[in-house]
Amino acid sequence: MAIPRPLPFPKGFVGPTRRILASAPIPELDYRFGSPAILVALRERILKRAVGTAEVHRELRRTLQQVGFDLDLARLADPPSLERMVAPTGELDPTRGWMVAEALYIDGLEAQLDGRDVDACRSLGKALRLFRLFDPRHLIPSGFPEAKERIDEIEERLRELGDGRPGS
Repeated sequence: MAIPRPLPFPKGFVGPTRRILASAPIPELDYRFGSPAILVALRERILKRAVGTAEVHRELRRTLQQVGFDLDLARLADPPSLERMVAPTGELDPTRGWMVAEALYIDGLEAQLDGRDVDACRSLGKALRLFRLFDPRHLIPSGFPEAKERIDEIEERLRELGDGRPGS
C-alpha cells in the first residue's frame, strides 16, 4: 500500500486552482535549502527597506544556483532566450521557471525601490514574460501568489515606471 504524499500547499486551502490540482498528479517540487521561503522573506525585507542591494543580489544568486540557474545570465539574456533556458524542451519546469521568474521580479522590485528604473524595467519585463508561461495546471511553490496575481502586480509596476527613462 502506497503512503499518500502531502500536498505542496497548506492543508485546507480552497483556492479554485488549488482545488482542481488536488486531484492531479503532483510533480516533485524543488525545495532544496528552503529557496521559496528565502524569496518570500527577501521580498518582505525589500518592501520594508530592511535589506541592501548587495545582500539582495547575494541571496538571489544563491537561490538561483540551487535550481541550476545564474542571476547574471538571467539579467543579460534577451527574453526569448530566457524562455528557452527555463523551458528548453518547450515544456516549462514549474519549480525552476517560478524561481527564475520570482528572482527577476524581486531583482526588479529592489531596483525600482532603489531608483534604478531602467534595471527595474528590464528585470520586471523578463519576470512578466516568464510568469505568463504559467497556466492554472502548474503547481507553484507554496507561499507565493498565483501567477495571475504576480502578473497584475508587475504590470502595475511597469506602468508606474513608464518606459524606464528618467522623467517618463
